[in-house]
Amino acid sequence: MQQTGKPCCPQNLPVYTEIQKCMGIARNQILALIPT
Repeated sequence: MQQTGKPCCPQNLPVYTEIQKCMGIARNQILALIPT
């Protein structure tokens, strides 16, 4: 894994942003399951 948050290839940018969006949604759902 690269330390930087930037994709290595410009053509991977759409996929990268899609993954980031899915990760954010998944993280929110997981945090919602954890009682505070």
